[in-house]
Amino acid sequence: NADRVIIGSQPSTKSSESYPGIAVRNRTGINAGFGDGTNWHNFTVENVLNSKQWNHVATTFDGNEYRTHLRSCTSIA
Repeated sequence: NADRVIIGSQPSTKSSESYPGIAVRNRTGINAGFGDGTNWHNFTVENVLNSKQWNHVATTFDGNEYRTHLRSCTSIA
């Protein structure tokens, strides 16, 4: 895959100690993840970005659900 990190880190080892990060995957997908000291939590959402326009992306984790927010739409992973 061709990930391009846009914020934070996307470690190749998916370490439980890694910082949070968001990456664009294959130009139209989002991969996001974080380590909590014990586990690596991540998800991928495919075909959600338009590669020819600005895309607003955010992620949240409430202790239970890890979500991505794209152009005011929410996807639960």
